[in-house]
Amino acid sequence: MRRLLALVLFAPLLLVGVSAHAQAGWSTPFEVSDTARFSWFPDLVAGSDGAIHIFWASGNSDPTHPGDGTKAIDLLRYRVLRDGVWLPTNDILFTGVGGYTVRNSTVLGRDSRIHVLVRMQTQLYTISANEIDAWSARAWSTPEPVSPPGGYYTALGIDSRNTLHALWSQAMVDDPQKPRKECANCSDLFYRSSRDGGKTWSTPQNLSQTDDGENRPQIVIDGRDHLHAVWDQGVDWYAGGGVPKYGVYRRSDDGGSSWTAVVRFGSPEEPIQQIALTTSPEGNPFVVYRSAKTDRLFYQWSNDEGTNWTSPVEIPIVRGRNLNDNNLDRYSLATDSAGKVHLLMSGFIASSASDTASENPWLLHLVWNGQAWSVPQVVMGNELYPEWPRIIVYGGNQLHAVWFTRHKEDLFGSDKGAHYQVWYSTLTTDAPAVAPPPTFTSVPTTVPTVLATSTPTPSPTPLPASILAAPTTDGPPRWEQQGVVMMAMALLPTFGVLGLIIGGIIAVRRRHR
Repeated sequence: MRRLLALVLFAPLLLVGVSAHAQAGWSTPFEVSDTARFSWFPDLVAGSDGAIHIFWASGNSDPTHPGDGTKAIDLLRYRVLRDGVWLPTNDILFTGVGGYTVRNSTVLGRDSRIHVLVRMQTQLYTISANEIDAWSARAWSTPEPVSPPGGYYTALGIDSRNTLHALWSQAMVDDPQKPRKECANCSDLFYRSSRDGGKTWSTPQNLSQTDDGENRPQIVIDGRDHLHAVWDQGVDWYAGGGVPKYGVYRRSDDGGSSWTAVVRFGSPEEPIQQIALTTSPEGNPFVVYRSAKTDRLFYQWSNDEGTNWTSPVEIPIVRGRNLNDNNLDRYSLATDSAGKVHLLMSGFIASSASDTASENPWLLHLVWNGQAWSVPQVVMGNELYPEWPRIIVYGGNQLHAVWFTRHKEDLFGSDKGAHYQVWYSTLTTDAPAVAPPPTFTSVPTTVPTVLATSTPTPSPTPLPASILAAPTTDGPPRWEQQGVVMMAMALLPTFGVLGLIIGGIIAVRRRHR
């Protein structure tokens, strides 16, 4: 409370480089999960009709083994907001047993199909369904494998040609004779693409190839179908090794076949983590990340599609959560139709440059207008622990956000009865409204070869026995007799009129005679 009061009273003195263009109006957070079961790590996508589809990790404990995480039933849950009405929640995918985190990343194709890259135990798969039928588990396709066992973090994108682009962190087992001292069995960052909706995938590419761990990938595809990717280098949370080092950026201009050289943010003296990515309407990347030492946030952008970058600049007033408190969080960025960048983060409002975080974090929204950052706006207060936010833009000016919260008494309860909840909120900005991209009917990516064949000789088709056994017709068909009578009756008025005309003509001629 002290920081919030200080922000209100002394903001004009403190906000150097900050503008006051924040927009009020975030809706009251709505609990999407509506269940006592634990719910966390959500993602969302806007449908072609504006419906908001939300997915998250959940599960049940096996009643025969209460409290035993190894017997937990793992599920991917779903809920949709359509025409202002929340439909019931549903379990759309059983991912296994054992209490494995069901990571997921979601996109919508131009063919109106929703695609999800989902972690099932320790392996990653893709599933898809038409957006109208996504509420039904039966509508979803059979899971298609993307990674071998050992996958964890996921990121999925889709371009204007309906090609899927997948990023994930993959555990790399060390040679027992030459184990990595700093990050044993830590992950590399891999990429694959699919042109047929996830049925088949390209050869995996290792985009990182370091001795460090790779975490939290994000992918953005711009209006020219250029791929922009970022991830954290240094730590592998799943393997439990490494130390924070860099944020990494790479770009592909040819659909993932080749990638630009690695661009690293941070330094050994100032390691960074939790890098987030968006692009401008022109396709120029913009990143936000946090210092692993001071909890301060920084931003950089490029004016030439990611080749050259500005120097890092600190975002005033806000602070990130201490990495020792929670190293599973992320930041999320999105760009509206006016080119403004929206940052959604879990963190703190600082009343001075020397403040250290001690209270519960808020869920904060900030806007970059190209010159300065807005005053942070609180989307959710700090009575809970908001975490893992995700923000998207629909229609150019509608912001939609999801996140999950933990209760203080069970911060690390995970699937052992913890009360974790998924939340949603929305805000309409003053950016221009734009029509969503048009949908189309998906077509094969390759044209099948047509083989020249001879024209087959048709074979007679035998008639059914009931027709063969029918008696032959004796005399004219009944429908023909009825038709002749009806035609005659229909023509009677015509014949009568003709008779009157002919009779009149004859009478006139007789008079003239």
